[in-house]
Amino acid sequence: MQIGCAYYPEAWDVKRVEYDAQLMQEAGVTLVRIGEFCWSHLEPAEGHFTFDWLHQAIEILAQRGVQTILCTPTSTAPAWLVKKFPEILIAKPDGTWAYFGVRDHTCVSSDIYLRYCRLIVEKLAGEFQSCPHVIAWQIDNELGHTVFGNCHCSVCQQKFRQFLQKKYATVSHLNTAWGTTFWSQEYSDWDEIELGDLDRKIDSTRVLDSLLFWDEAKRGYLDNQLQVLRRFFPTLPITANNVSGLSDRYRMFAKLDFSAMDFYPCPGTHGMTHTAYYSDLWRNLKPGVSPWILESATSPGAPGQNLLRFYLWHFLARGYDHIVYFHWRSHLGGYEKTHGTILGPTGKPRARYQLFKESIREVQDLLTPYEPLPQPSPEAGVIFDHENHWNYCQGFWQKWIEYEKLNLSMHGSLLRCGVNSDILSLQADFSRYKLLVLPALPHLSNETAAKLRRYVADGGTILATGLFGLFDGNAKLLPQAGPEHLQDVFGLRIEDFIPVQSAPQLNALESREKAAPGAIVFAGDCGGKAVCGQAGLWLADCELDGATALLTFSNTILKGQPLLSEHRYGKGRAYYLGTMQTDSTSLKDCVAYILQQAGIQTQTLPENVEMISRGRLLFVLNHNDQAVDFRIPVQGKNIMGNFYQEGCFRLPGREVSILDTGQ
Repeated sequence: MQIGCAYYPEAWDVKRVEYDAQLMQEAGVTLVRIGEFCWSHLEPAEGHFTFDWLHQAIEILAQRGVQTILCTPTSTAPAWLVKKFPEILIAKPDGTWAYFGVRDHTCVSSDIYLRYCRLIVEKLAGEFQSCPHVIAWQIDNELGHTVFGNCHCSVCQQKFRQFLQKKYATVSHLNTAWGTTFWSQEYSDWDEIELGDLDRKIDSTRVLDSLLFWDEAKRGYLDNQLQVLRRFFPTLPITANNVSGLSDRYRMFAKLDFSAMDFYPCPGTHGMTHTAYYSDLWRNLKPGVSPWILESATSPGAPGQNLLRFYLWHFLARGYDHIVYFHWRSHLGGYEKTHGTILGPTGKPRARYQLFKESIREVQDLLTPYEPLPQPSPEAGVIFDHENHWNYCQGFWQKWIEYEKLNLSMHGSLLRCGVNSDILSLQADFSRYKLLVLPALPHLSNETAAKLRRYVADGGTILATGLFGLFDGNAKLLPQAGPEHLQDVFGLRIEDFIPVQSAPQLNALESREKAAPGAIVFAGDCGGKAVCGQAGLWLADCELDGATALLTFSNTILKGQPLLSEHRYGKGRAYYLGTMQTDSTSLKDCVAYILQQAGIQTQTLPENVEMISRGRLLFVLNHNDQAVDFRIPVQGKNIMGNFYQEGCFRLPGREVSILDTGQ
């Protein structure tokens, strides 16, 4: 386990760095991240490089046992470069430009900017090629996270047209693929086509291809630096932190050595299901490789609680063995000067430092005898596919958010049944999972459908929901019933759908009669348990063809038609839930039944309590502010706290229990 922090030695002199390094050593810090914002300090004028300060800082830190993750500084192009080449700035769709003084203000497609990025990375890599204290590299910083949005400059427009020519060959083929007859959008020449973007009422296929183009451009931007670093450091691990969801993270991290998440827990906003979901998502971007956290909050939540400690244990429980906090010492100036830090502006080790030090010591004392810990190994997986996400959003940010919420909801419903799950790409190996949950896959390619068919035929269980197999790969509706390629696997046909507006919160129902006017109600039986609830947002109009209806609509024009169906195929089962939104209680009941049929044991845990294993260690975390008492059938001895006795837990609020199960 390594715990560290982001550090900015360019802001301090040698004496201050020596002082900081001593305090880091005393706190148990063994890792720092340096350099992601320091281009102007490395190259204050074109071709004039100053690396002495960075050499000194890395050496001083190493003398105190602190190793360095070195970052390329390319998210913050310096003033001299912007002044010389203003065309490297991001252009907005309305023709206005990004401005200097922020970060991520430059175009990733610009050949000029790519050349200057390559030059600074070559110089930096060559300078530290023989430095034994640099143990990893980070490329750029939070690639794709920019306040200016996607770039629409002339370079991007031209490269987008080249991207389309390569994909479609002729304008005629593009018109057919995009379905451009609607709103008189037919093109006669490549030069007539411009980039689309979200929330501009532009054809969804044009937006989808624009997102695919920008994704490819960002991977090219990353690869531009990665090739340089691989040349100088063929064996050193290289990553990028917190790549935006406007990129296909799976494809991005396929080129890199480990995934790295930036996550700032915020109690009240980021509850247990939210933090667990994103921890599981990033853990599985690079399957089989321990993920890192390269930024997290030094003081999350209320000062009355040591939530840094609590979330540190949460991250460790979910597979993160390298955790870096943002950041060590307050900047005296700059946009983030009031950001939470380990040391305040005076540099004196006060309350936050002491909590940090105590948390690190606790982790090291308890986990060192058990290292290395294996990664968690859930029996269920939830599919998240970037291209389907972009296909689903159809050019609207609202639908972008809907898709993310649906994935959070389905992952959370498993968690509330005491079952952990991996977040998987469609390229993942499904064979070790007993259950796959597919929250809205609008497009099913031949390859994906064949893979899912084999999975169910071989004994796997699938739960698919909502908009499933109804779009082609260009975000157009199919002219036939869905789910495309898989009607026989699910034993039904999705003939039509009804979009609806729903209240933000749907409530469980004791009976049909207690539904509010206008509510969309369903009812039925799941494994002997009566279920009655509400649906919303999107409803499927299905015709069964071999499947059995477990739940049916109780009202609306779909009254009597299936909402949740079950179908045996080969050795496995396929379930379809024909809505995009249900109340959480009914969803949990449905998921609990499906888990039982899949042969996955559930656990009855209190609300907001998570339980996850890493090898022989069982972690139980109470995300509530109040104590909870509960029983679970587990055997083990306490190695932290004394919260477990004879099958019973009594766990205080925001507390962690760790058991050695001996397995």
